[in-house]
Amino acid sequence: MRIRVDGEAQPDIQVTGGQPSRVIEVGVGSVFSVNGQTGAVRIDGVTDWVNAGVAPFAADKTGIVDSTAAIQAAINACQPGGIVYLPRGTYKTTATLDLKNGVTLRGSHAAMMVGPGMSPAAYPCYIQPAASFAGTSVIQIIGDSDGSHPDISAEQRIVDVTIDGSLLGGSSVDGLYARGNVQNVVLDGFTVRQMPNNGIVTASRTSDGKYPFSWRLRHVMIDGCHANGILLTGCTDVTLDDVQVIGSWGQGIVLANCPNGRIIDSRAEWNGSHGIHITGAWGDWTGSGGMHIADTSTDRNGQHGVFVDATGNTPILITGLATRRDGRNGGAGGAGYAGLAVIGATVPVTVDGVTCYPGIDDEGTSTNSPQYGARLSGASSVTLDGAHLHGATAGLYDDGTNTVVSYGPNIVTAAGATTSTARTLRPPLLDWINVRQRGAKADGTTDDTAVIQAALNAAGTGGTVYLPAGTYATSAPLTVPPGVTLRGSHGDHFDNLTGWTQVNARIKPLATFTGVAAILILDAPLGGYAAKSCEQRLLDLTLDGSALPGGNAVDGIQAQGTIRGMVYENISIKKFGAHAIYFTYNFSAPPGLPQAPYSSRLRRIVASDCGGNTFSFNNMTDTTLIDVEAIGNSGYGFFLSGCGNSTLIACRAEWNLRGFHIVPGNAQLSLIGCSTDRNTQNGIFVTGGSAGATVNITNARLNRDGRNGGSGGGGYAGLAIDTCLALVNVTDISVLTGIDDDGSGTRSPQYGVNAVASTYVAVNSGILNAATTGFRDGGTNTTLLRGPNIQELIGNPASPTSTTSYGLRTTQTSAQFVDSSAVPYNLVRPAAVLPLDHGFAAWAYDPYAAGTNQILSGNGILHLVRIPVRATRTITNIVLYVGSAGATLTAGSCWAGIYDSSGNRLGQTADQATAWTTTGTKTMAIAGGPLTLAEGNYWVAIVATGSTLPQFPRGSNVGGPIINVGLSAANTRFGTYGTAGTYTTLPATITPASISNNTAAWWAALS
Repeated sequence: MRIRVDGEAQPDIQVTGGQPSRVIEVGVGSVFSVNGQTGAVRIDGVTDWVNAGVAPFAADKTGIVDSTAAIQAAINACQPGGIVYLPRGTYKTTATLDLKNGVTLRGSHAAMMVGPGMSPAAYPCYIQPAASFAGTSVIQIIGDSDGSHPDISAEQRIVDVTIDGSLLGGSSVDGLYARGNVQNVVLDGFTVRQMPNNGIVTASRTSDGKYPFSWRLRHVMIDGCHANGILLTGCTDVTLDDVQVIGSWGQGIVLANCPNGRIIDSRAEWNGSHGIHITGAWGDWTGSGGMHIADTSTDRNGQHGVFVDATGNTPILITGLATRRDGRNGGAGGAGYAGLAVIGATVPVTVDGVTCYPGIDDEGTSTNSPQYGARLSGASSVTLDGAHLHGATAGLYDDGTNTVVSYGPNIVTAAGATTSTARTLRPPLLDWINVRQRGAKADGTTDDTAVIQAALNAAGTGGTVYLPAGTYATSAPLTVPPGVTLRGSHGDHFDNLTGWTQVNARIKPLATFTGVAAILILDAPLGGYAAKSCEQRLLDLTLDGSALPGGNAVDGIQAQGTIRGMVYENISIKKFGAHAIYFTYNFSAPPGLPQAPYSSRLRRIVASDCGGNTFSFNNMTDTTLIDVEAIGNSGYGFFLSGCGNSTLIACRAEWNLRGFHIVPGNAQLSLIGCSTDRNTQNGIFVTGGSAGATVNITNARLNRDGRNGGSGGGGYAGLAIDTCLALVNVTDISVLTGIDDDGSGTRSPQYGVNAVASTYVAVNSGILNAATTGFRDGGTNTTLLRGPNIQELIGNPASPTSTTSYGLRTTQTSAQFVDSSAVPYNLVRPAAVLPLDHGFAAWAYDPYAAGTNQILSGNGILHLVRIPVRATRTITNIVLYVGSAGATLTAGSCWAGIYDSSGNRLGQTADQATAWTTTGTKTMAIAGGPLTLAEGNYWVAIVATGSTLPQFPRGSNVGGPIINVGLSAANTRFGTYGTAGTYTTLPATITPASISNNTAAWWAALS
């Protein structure tokens, strides 16, 4: 340092051993020369400055020579309280500078940022680590007794210094790094730009976890760092005053557990992630504390402008916050980002004075953002007032999952483009009552009935009572007044999945509970309401009756009387002794309206393990149920009595006593896409009801019903219609048999569809698989119609013992004829009699056309009767009728069999020498089991030998040519094969072209 002394004496300069000098050169506390001569001098107030740019340090200021050692030597030479001065210039470094205890590092000028039209070279006043830099940070401050540093390092200052990392590669070098017990650091006029990692970062030391604390940052600029701008962890009592972080690739300012911190008059702009992030565990011990953000702004950050998700009990205060154009999201906007977001925070957050204004990029491109002005979700406590919130989608988004939210009277919201002037003054949230705020404990033990009921009574029409997560013990019914919504935090399903604990969010009646239902909704007379009772809402609730004593008669939900427009959604009900939901009458209600609930909507509701009829609805007209499920209940899954003009869509009833029990009212009831599985009795049972009512069942899937305790049988069916006065119309029904999930039990149901003594039943199409009969006419039905597209299967559907198909073909060949057995009942002329009417699968012709009996043509001659099979059939028997018995028939020479159109024998009966010596119907089993016959023509063959051959009924006696008119020998309907004495058994094959016309049209059938 050169000091010029002009004219007068300087009282602070004492020169010994030489004459007064006008020019003195000094270093650190000693004189180098006085007019070229040495001597001793003391300069008070000047020698605590260490100039790193002059000898003996002579740090290079051109940015060419490595200045690391020179600057570090100057720092090491400086005493605590002293200043190391960096004159104007560029200082190249290749290793970390270690700032000692109590030393100030002062530069000549700190350039804030390189703006448009500016060049970094025009302002050469910075430390610039070289590309070959080997350290982890440009400057470090360490408070750690590691052998090189003190246990407590304090009072460092960095003033008017710029760090420029523009030459660095990689991603691991920070600008300023502090670790351990580093106290009372001041950064003033400090700039860090373009670092590969963080701009400023603090960390704990490993020995005891101590962090830096009590820092002051004033006039600090962090520009274009590739990770976070400022990342302060555990930095208690920190103050950020006029701090700006711009263009960081990660977050702008992150304060993780920095109790008693303050951010004042600062800015976070154009950072890739959040602008300001308040995070970490802030604790609840006596020494912990919150923080204050005041007069601070954000702009065009990639995600939230200010994001709070910190945990603990220490309050966070935000005042005078201005957010702008945040939630950029790479230019796409949306994604739920907000100017101010409090999400999952357990710290109390108080916001008084916040604005949000959306926008796009400076050059006019990208999407308007943020999506929300403020977003609150899953927070423990938020107070918001004095706000102007404008978002692309909404000014304020509260998803209802917050525990405590208080909105003041001075909140204005707007949505849409920046030009939108449609502003709304949002009143305080008096219509949303959180029962935990009112004293509900939700601990599963304390009786919360009075608190919740008081909230319901106070909510008023249009109000919402909210139950955060917890278990709310009750001792009496909760009565929901008209127009009030009771909303929980979560409605469970019923599954107990391995590794999953159901959400602890439920109403759970105590063992001492007294009343008819956990939740009760009453009409106006019963509830004492001045107006009508309507519009109650039950949402996102779990009702758990597991604490009630056995044999209780408590419902989950009960609605009594004339109540209109209820909505139930996302509700789980389990383990109540009576019904899950019960709609019942108030017979004393005023006339002119239904005396039971009507015009309601029920969606995504599941009930399990209840003792009565699960969903019991009486006269619930004009109501819609969607995705409502009853499983494992002692009574019926659904009891629907008089529920006219109502619709059930995708509802399920499984493992109950009965699936759906329907007593039709005087209007229409529709079941669309509903299903059953393994109910003890019938899957769907329709009975009684009113004449003129209709029941429409479409796309029903009925599985394994009629379980009957595992034994099956019992006359149960997938669909049973018994003594029903209403009109029942069924389309696209699928009934499948099955056994228990573990492979035990008997296959059920016994019947696919069973109709008995009913007025009108039409089953138009479907697959009917049953253990005994797919389609059963139980008798005395007035009208029973079977449609054109039905298949019946007996037994295991994968390998049925019998298959019968009904349908109409769209194509016919010349060899195919309409088979009356394949034509649906309702498409045949009224006088037609089908094989099925006699219990047969196919026959040669209607037996009424048979005339007199006629003896076979002779011993050992094959007599052939062609039977058309028009759809695949499973055949077990050949059926003949012996009109006049044979005598002295030769054993082993009397047979019946079946041949295909190519002349191959497919099967034959046992010897009939004894059976044909008596008259009557002969149902003769095919040896070796059933035959599956594809569509086509088949011959029944008859051969006998004896003294007196049997006589069989025949039709026309005109003669062979006319009964086979138009047919070739190979297609003969009635013929003979061979001559007398030729056959005592049925040959394996015959030659169809060799068949001769017979003179008699004998009758035969297949079953």
